[in-house]
Amino acid sequence: MAKLTLCEVRGLLNQLNDVLSGEEGWVWLEALKKFLRKENPWLLAELAVSEPATVQPPLVPPAQKRWRDMGDHLILTVVVDRVSTGPVWIIRTDEKGNRTNDYSRGVLRSNKFSTTPVGMYDVAVLKGSSFSSDPYTKDVRKKAKQMKWADPNSDIACFIREQYSDEELKEMGLWWIAVMHEPIVSDDFSNLLTVNRNDDGRWLNTYDDNSDNRWNRNGGFAFLVSQ
Repeated sequence: MAKLTLCEVRGLLNQLNDVLSGEEGWVWLEALKKFLRKENPWLLAELAVSEPATVQPPLVPPAQKRWRDMGDHLILTVVVDRVSTGPVWIIRTDEKGNRTNDYSRGVLRSNKFSTTPVGMYDVAVLKGSSFSSDPYTKDVRKKAKQMKWADPNSDIACFIREQYSDEELKEMGLWWIAVMHEPIVSDDFSNLLTVNRNDDGRWLNTYDDNSDNRWNRNGGFAFLVSQ
């Protein structure tokens, strides 16, 4: 049989060059290798068409905790995504399905309500259970001073309530977190905002910050870790 001339194969060579340099060039290269071995270059492609491929679900990494247990205290990561005034927080909290009462709304409406710049913060939550008996407020603040923690702004309570579920508080072993900001007078009480998990919903509540008041040991006290 006579050999093929260049003019007879030039078109095919040009076409082969085009497909090899195209987006699916590696497919054509593997097919060409099989063809030169006198194998069916499209066998796998035919099987792929005739037998639907099993779609594997994407690998999803397990959700990482946003808090760490340090023994006598927890470290919570709190993200301040935008600065909101107290009255805006009343609306924002309600929209998230969380609950407020007259006392907490009084604190949120106060001109003493303080806000935190946008950023990511480490919040230390001192466990009530770290005390040998129900602690006084002055004992809690004394411990925080020893740890060199700072008093947070009052909006940190709102961010904790918004970002941490009651299920997470339960996993932490806490019924409530009192945010130890500068007390705000509301309804004749020197109030602190607290995050509570109750049978009747997720609460942003308050507690009287009298230095002689005692706290039970089933909650925690939030301070800001120095940056």
